[in-house]
This record gives sequence, structure tokens and C-alpha cells, in this order.
Amino acid sequence: MDSNGSQALGALNVEQLIIELSPKVFKAVRRIYRHPTNHDEIEDLTQDVLAQLIEDDYSRLRSFAGRSKIETWLYTVVRHRVGQYLLGRRWEEENVVVDDLPPDALYYQATQEKTLIDEGERRALQEIINGLPERKRRLMELAILGLKPEEIAEEMGIKINSVYSEKSALFRKVRESIERR
Repeated sequence: MDSNGSQALGALNVEQLIIELSPKVFKAVRRIYRHPTNHDEIEDLTQDVLAQLIEDDYSRLRSFAGRSKIETWLYTVVRHRVGQYLLGRRWEEENVVVDDLPPDALYYQATQEKTLIDEGERRALQEIINGLPERKRRLMELAILGLKPEEIAEEMGIKINSVYSEKSALFRKVRESIERR
């Protein structure tokens, strides 16, 4: 092979060319793969690229037509193979095979079961709310219904800042009452 690597392939011994290209393939894989700490994967990818070059009676290697430097052509082949590998790895990480899951992973536990308050706690909360003065009980009911502070202020005929402060104090008082029980 001449110094720029662009000599026609037909005149070369392809087996000798594979031997000469092996270190270049390794460097190209290492450069493209960008994970220099994983030496085993770099070695595996290098072997994959070399296998691609020699499979089908060196058809891929023979596709080099000498229109560029062989290193440039080789870099394109390596980039394509490493890209396929990384895409496949990402797909494997994103997709889970159902057979690989543990049996209990397929059971669904409803979110409501986690958020439901047991009957005793619900009764205790109802007693606390019923023991509140009328205005505070109304504020608590509106808040529990999910009304926004602006809507509560309009409904009760008070300022929005009053809603924030009274609601905060009320929830603190209810929480303390529940903790004491």
C-alpha cells in the first residue's frame, strides 16, 4: 500500500490488508465509541468490524474503490457499525422483555389504595372538622372540595390573603389534632 493508502485494492492481498488495518480499526473504534474505559467492548466492536470486512469473500473490503484514503473509508465503516451497536444498546435499555420481569412486577396496585384513609382516621377527621367554628368549617370544606384560593375568597366574601393565612393555620391545627389522637 502506498503512503496515502489509496492504492487500488485489486492489486493488494486482502488478507495482508486486514492485518495492516487491524490497529487502525481499533483506533477508529476507540475514537468513535468514546468510552475508553470499556476496553472489552472496544475489542468486541473491533472484531465485529474486521468480521464485516472479511465476510462474503471480502465484499465490503472490496467495495473500497480508491476514491478516498482507505483510512477515511474505514472510519465511515467503523462509524456505521459503532452507531448500530449503540442504537441497539439504547433500544435494549429502553425496552423490557416481559419474560425478564419478576412475577410480582406485573401486579398493579391502585393508587387509590395508597391514598385512602382507613375508616377510623376518616371518622376522626370528620369529628375534628365538625368541631370547628362555622366559618373555619366552611373554609375547610371548600379547600377539601379542591377550590382554588381565589374561588374560596369569592365564595366566602373574604380577601385572598385571608384565605391563605386562615387555611394555613387551619390545616396546621387539624394536623396537630390528628397527631394527638
